[in-house]
Amino acid sequence: MKRLIPVLALLGCLTASAQKEDYVWAYGNACGIDFNATPATFFSSSVENYHHYSGGGAASICDKEGRLLFYTNGAKVWSRDGSIMSGGILLSGYPMGPISMENGIWQLQQSAAIAADPANRNRYYIFHTWRNAQPDGQSFSDTCSLFYSVVDMSLSNGKGAVLASQKKVLLDRSTTGALTVVRGEDCNVWAITHDIAGNTFKAYELSIRGVNANPVLSPTGLPSPPPNYSNGGMFTPTRTAIKASPDRKKIVHSSHQGADAYGNAGLSFLQLMDFNAATGQVLNPLTLANVPLNMRAVYDACFSNGSAKLYYAWTFPCISCGSVSQFDLSLPTPAAILASETYISAGAPVSASIKNAPDGRIYIAKSYGYSPPYAPARDGLFYIRQPELAGVACQFIANDLQFESFDDRAGPFPNDIAVLPRDTVSGTYPVLACGKDTLWLQTDTLATNIQWWDNTSAVRKAVTQPGKYTVAYQYGCTDHFDTFEVRFQQLPIVSRDSITCVDPATAHAYATPTDTTTVTFIWQKNQDILRTAQSNAGDTIGGLAPGSYSLRMTTATGCDTTILFDIAAYPGIQLSVTPATARIPYGDSIQLQASGAMLYTWWPSGTISNDTVPAPFVRPLQPTTYTVMGLSEHGCRDTATVRIDIDYQMPVFIPNAFSPNGDGINDVFRLGNVRYQKLAAFRVFNRWGQQLFETSDPYKGWDGTQQGQPCNTGTYHYLVIVHYPDGAARTFKGDLTLIR
Repeated sequence: MKRLIPVLALLGCLTASAQKEDYVWAYGNACGIDFNATPATFFSSSVENYHHYSGGGAASICDKEGRLLFYTNGAKVWSRDGSIMSGGILLSGYPMGPISMENGIWQLQQSAAIAADPANRNRYYIFHTWRNAQPDGQSFSDTCSLFYSVVDMSLSNGKGAVLASQKKVLLDRSTTGALTVVRGEDCNVWAITHDIAGNTFKAYELSIRGVNANPVLSPTGLPSPPPNYSNGGMFTPTRTAIKASPDRKKIVHSSHQGADAYGNAGLSFLQLMDFNAATGQVLNPLTLANVPLNMRAVYDACFSNGSAKLYYAWTFPCISCGSVSQFDLSLPTPAAILASETYISAGAPVSASIKNAPDGRIYIAKSYGYSPPYAPARDGLFYIRQPELAGVACQFIANDLQFESFDDRAGPFPNDIAVLPRDTVSGTYPVLACGKDTLWLQTDTLATNIQWWDNTSAVRKAVTQPGKYTVAYQYGCTDHFDTFEVRFQQLPIVSRDSITCVDPATAHAYATPTDTTTVTFIWQKNQDILRTAQSNAGDTIGGLAPGSYSLRMTTATGCDTTILFDIAAYPGIQLSVTPATARIPYGDSIQLQASGAMLYTWWPSGTISNDTVPAPFVRPLQPTTYTVMGLSEHGCRDTATVRIDIDYQMPVFIPNAFSPNGDGINDVFRLGNVRYQKLAAFRVFNRWGQQLFETSDPYKGWDGTQQGQPCNTGTYHYLVIVHYPDGAARTFKGDLTLIR
């Protein structure tokens, strides 16, 4: 007997401390910043953005110790050592051959975002966008598609690999390209994007069950500007971004539609909205900027690490006239927030990416879309030293950090990532196995990284001996470490009689002891208690009619086990035999077939090939009724009969001509099919009535001679008398032609 014991719910938890998953930035055109050192250091990444005005985004993620795991620009994925990850070409040749995958992320500030898999700590989801191609196959529209791919860091010796079964999975064909990921409230992540056709935010939920392809829709705020077409279809794609505050209560949406090739101005806006991390809804838009491009171009925005300040980078009206502004979100009213805008960069030519960093600062790349003479050949990084302070007290610092050979087309800083805080819980649980020889311990079916005490990883584990058993596993955002102290307590074995089909008497049930433990027995039928007893020698109850019963057995050690059992009459047996009747020629056999039982007996047995099989052959020589008795596995029996009649009218074959010429063919006039009949007479006469041949042996015949001399060709006469087994006699007369 077996019992299923699920792993118990955890009673306490220790929340994991702050981690360092965002301590290494890989982005731009081979750029990288490592915040594990103080001050931050620079390194060369493998991120590629070949287009002159690349602007292509990126995302990178570390482990909790700050060690780089991998990074991506949405088209490729690189391992920590800068090599292309196994399966890491996400968008090669898509959607049309002449367009490179790098151009597919052209000027997408958020071409990729990385989120930890809630169901498996070794896996990460890459959400990535792609600028859709125009019908000519040579250019791009401003509509973007949203995909996801999954990286498993347990593969390729810890370097990771993109899973082929979850690679480039399409979620949406009509987004603006704005993309961010935000941790939810229930061990989940929201991947947020924006509809190209209107003002709707779309939040796709990633949970322990994977990605829900049906997003939460929030129709709110300003619609993204459409592509800026004019004369010949030239346009500048819209740069747009969504950023979430670190406390996950706000998001900011920026959008900048550049001027076209003929100088026609585009549009720019900046909007602040509330975000509900529990539902994925975007609410209560507050427009901070909404102006034509010739007045101001909004490039990017971010929150301070404390979420109290909002910064955004913009230009007015030329590239060299950019600035960074601050809004104080701690103020009580929208009007006060709007009035708090402060220019903090003192006229520095800012027109690029802005991002809060692990060191508490906010960093700004001066330019990522222009080459000399519009921007210096070497653009350094600006930063804000105290971003939580209001106004210019935040201390904007220009050109304090520089790459050794900085490319001004570096592109935006890496997108935000979503990691899930992990709780660690443990417990020791006593488990008493009552009356069982096997106890099953089980984790949740969605648990991952399971490790039992013997290093196996199945969801269920059987134990048959008392002792301590441990399991470690992850379920969602919680790491479990459980110990089970297992004890086995034997209980009486329950059995019962059955009511036979022949004599429907009442039955008994027995609780046979396996040791000397004192057990309390409560026998019931439905809610009626039939008997209560306490004994260390078992218990018996009689007089049970067909029906359902239960026996509850309790012990002083804590066992409380209920056994359900049924008393039922054995099923009856219904025997059948085919054919029911038959008529066969005398001397022939026929096979009979019985069914519906386990054992068979036939009689009369003298003419039966085997009288204990279900399908014997019978060969009666007279009309016979056969009877078969069948016996079921329960001893129930039934009988059936079959009547076999005999056809005695066996035809005699008599030829009407023969040719006794010695060629070995038809040389003798002989009778055929005389098997079970008795040949009383077989005579041959010539036309004058003279007898030429006579025999009673069915195997002999006339050879066409008279006293040894050949008879002439002509017509002769025969007489045949046959006696049949049923006593009937039959006479055959006819003519015979002798041919030489």
